[in-house]
Amino acid sequence: MKIHCNQTFEAHNLLSCRGIYLQTEVNALISRMRNYIVSHGAKQVGSLINASFSLVTSESQSKVDLEIMIPLDKMIDPSDVFAVKPIFRLTNALKIRHEGNPIGLQETANQLNSYIIFNNLELASTCYKVTIKEAETLKGLDSMIIDLYVSIQDGKKQICNIL
Repeated sequence: MKIHCNQTFEAHNLLSCRGIYLQTEVNALISRMRNYIVSHGAKQVGSLINASFSLVTSESQSKVDLEIMIPLDKMIDPSDVFAVKPIFRLTNALKIRHEGNPIGLQETANQLNSYIIFNNLELASTCYKVTIKEAETLKGLDSMIIDLYVSIQDGKKQICNIL
């Protein structure tokens, strides 16, 4: 897989939600966000963006500290659950594309991490996942496309290699 260097990713007018969730709660949260968007007369205009910040384990349950962002055609009002962000930007980022079932996404992330370690790079952000092609059905899982981005500390110029 090819790793692209010195990338910039930018999205505007985002509805955002960050919290600690069970993995089984994530799809329902995304549905709630999309319903909120429609109820406020807006439309999703870009790819769903998410990032995991940490894993929280308690009483035999694992939860993830997760942020989900959805770019919109216009700004809408925040709620007590959802925030709005006028802009989200990652700069000086590495990007790798995962094509296929998300079960293999960890292997793609591992390749990106190996590149970072091999080149002695320092992270400036967590890894953001940008869903380019979503699955409409279970059969569609095998044709999903997800880009992974991670910003690198300024001053660290990357020389891209294929791993």
